Amino acid sequence: MTRAPLLEILVALTVLANTECRGRRQQQKSEAEDIKQLRKEVDDLKSRVDGLSLNFRFSQNRNHTVLLDPAEKGYQRIDSEDGFFLLSTKDVAPYLDGYRLLVEVGNPTTIRYVGFKIKVRWGPTQLDFGDNDKTMKRRELAFPATQYPGSWTIVTIPISPATSEEAHNVVIEAIETNTVSLGKR
Repeated sequence: MTRAPLLEILVALTVLANTECRGRRQQQKSEAEDIKQLRKEVDDLKSRVDGLSLNFRFSQNRNHTVLLDPAEKGYQRIDSEDGFFLLSTKDVAPYLDGYRLLVEVGNPTTIRYVGFKIKVRWGPTQLDFGDNDKTMKRRELAFPATQYPGSWTIVTIPISPATSEEAHNVVIEAIETNTVSLGKR
């Protein structure tokens, strides 16, 4: 063999090796982009599953617990042993080392309630509505106010200590009434 054909073979092998390396690099880059896209899709799906799980837990506890969302207008229903109430968040403001919520408690029935208690809990954004959640802070508040039929009563619910994030994750677990009063005919 002469040097010229040997040189041509060497050049051809080098070009072929470079082409194959470039192809592998492009394939690896494409695979890395695919993996990045798949990770993003998995994260999106996890977020959607968390949201669905939260909605499912609330539907399981329908009307027995209420998540107070200061950004949401309107009211939510909560059931008690003696009837049901409507809850609406009117304001959230910093208070000491936490926050103070102004909540309207509505009595849509014809019953007059004298005094009531509200059980409240708050915590991180990923709420677990099970009874064993240790990250949640809890408080029971007593209100001597009379709940007149067909009216709203404004109550102040202090949550402390609490971060801003926790102030937007407040759950009313229960409303208990002290005295039920009906009119006589």
